[in-house]
Order: sequence, then structure tokens, then C-alpha cells
Amino acid sequence: VWKIWEAGRMKALVLDLNSPFSFESEHKQSLINYFVHNLHSQNLYFIRFFICEIFNLCNVFLQIYFMDLFLEGEFRTYGLDVFKMIEMNPEDRNDVMSRVFPLVTKCTFNKFGPSGTIQKLDGMCILSQNNLNEKIYVFLWFWLWFVAIISVLNFVYRTLVIMVPCFRLFLLRSKTDRFSYENLKTLTQKFWIGDWFVFYQLSQNVSPVVFRELVSELTEKFEAKDNV
Repeated sequence: VWKIWEAGRMKALVLDLNSPFSFESEHKQSLINYFVHNLHSQNLYFIRFFICEIFNLCNVFLQIYFMDLFLEGEFRTYGLDVFKMIEMNPEDRNDVMSRVFPLVTKCTFNKFGPSGTIQKLDGMCILSQNNLNEKIYVFLWFWLWFVAIISVLNFVYRTLVIMVPCFRLFLLRSKTDRFSYENLKTLTQKFWIGDWFVFYQLSQNVSPVVFRELVSELTEKFEAKDNV
């Protein structure tokens, strides 16, 4: 969904600016003009990105929910129960893995008897596939909860970006030197969240030398426009 919505915008903006030694000055000027002419009109780009992040967050929790539904309520704490079982004495263990994925079960076989009639025989079957399944689901439990935690932390991070302008300034400042602080402060005050987001994404895809020049020249452009 994001690839469709993004439609290669960042690739088109970066072009040759990821190299500090070889880039066209005309492209840099075009990029500066892009931010000046599209000021306050890029919020939709950020909103779509944020929606995709919310989709990711919902996706992982829905996967955990449906997995838990599939295993009749056992998946939610499956990994923790396995850890608790390992720490217990062998004679006191309640093997949660065997409860969810039994390795042995009762089977009924139909077999022709001596008189030619079908006889039902009971026996014990080894479910060898479950020996693998129990380990796969232990891995899935840790993986899905790890992704869930990362997704929640990312949501908190994105909320801070939206709500705290000083945090946005701090993030941009980490991409350049301390001499650009005042320029970055000016840009952060001038940008709406969409403008800031596109500019921050650009900072992650161009060389520090080029980004420093962009910050300086873009600030001058805004100041010159304000003074007209």
C-alpha cells in the first residue's frame, strides 16, 4: 500500500544527491524550489505513511489474536508457559507444549479379521509433525511479540514527532553539525508535519554534505521570500 501511495517520490527527490562528490547543482536548486513551492501541502504524504504504520500495528496484534483463537486460548502466553516449564523440576512439570501439540494420541484402525469382517483396533500413534510444530510456535510467539513491542514503540515515537516540535528539531539536528542549529530551528518553525517528514526522509537518503547545503540555502530562500 505504501509503495503505491509513495509512488517513487523520494527516489525522484534524491536522484544524485546521495553522493557528496557528484551531483548536479540544478537538481539541488530544483529541490529547494520544490520545498518552497509545496510548503504546507505535503501533510497527506505523512498521513498515508502514518496510516501504514497503524496497519502494521493492527496486523501484528490481529495475528496474535487469531493464532490464539486457532490454538483455543493457548497461544497468548505460550512462550512464557514454556519458559516457566523449563525452570520447574522435571517431576513437577506440566508440559504445555504436549498439551497444545500432543506427541502421542489414541488411534483407531480398521482391519479385516480372520472371517473377513472389519475389526476396529485401538492403538497409540506418534504425531512426529507436532514435535516440529511445538518449536515453530514457540519461535512465532517470541517473534510476533517482539514485532508487537517494536510497533508500539514506533507508534509512541511517531506520536512524539507529531506532538512535540522540539523533538522534530532534535531529529534533524542529529543529521547535521551544530553550526546549522539556527537554520534547522527556522525550518522546523516554518514546516508543517508533512513538510518536515519529507525533509527528514530526504536527510536519511542524501549525503551529510549535500544536506548541510540544502539546510543553509533553503533557509536563505525562506528568509528572502519573507522579506519580499
